Amino acid sequence: MADEKLLSFIQQTLKSVWALELLLLLRNNPGKTWTGESLVRELRGSDNIVKTALAELKSAHLVKEPGPNHYLFAPATAELNAMVDMVSQAYTDRPIAVIKAITGAPNEKLRVFSDAFKVRGR
Repeated sequence: MADEKLLSFIQQTLKSVWALELLLLLRNNPGKTWTGESLVRELRGSDNIVKTALAELKSAHLVKEPGPNHYLFAPATAELNAMVDMVSQAYTDRPIAVIKAITGAPNEKLRVFSDAFKVRGR
């Protein structure tokens, strides 16, 4: 994936392919408000996976929760909306590259965990 800005956005914003699929589902249904349960059904995912992805997308200012357990695609800025459009196009054109960008991104929790086992002073 050549565009460094897009690659950075993907790696910083999308922590899983589930989050990508959720984001694109919401994006492709503009203005539609979904319940958490309807998203779980539509994505055929677990409640925990969908809740985690929703929380990540909300903190990235891509999804709003207009009411308890109701969600819709609502990027906070035009630039965020444009980035999601670019992600969507990249996923259509080069799905494996996008998936690799997500799965190859450094995971902070995993790094902290693995660092705990490193021997200091070596």
